[in-house]
Amino acid sequence: MAARFLAGGHVADVNDLLFNVIGAVLGLGLFSALAQIPLLAAVVERFRWR
Repeated sequence: MAARFLAGGHVADVNDLLFNVIGAVLGLGLFSALAQIPLLAAVVERFRWR
């Protein structure tokens, strides 16, 4: 009963994993590309962990 309330009735499958990995790779690539623009690079550098 708890699994029904906590999981929302959805079972994760291979497609979920695949699309999450693809989305993460595309997001990282877009972030890396945009961070090359000088104005955005300054913003990224301000919030970078040291």
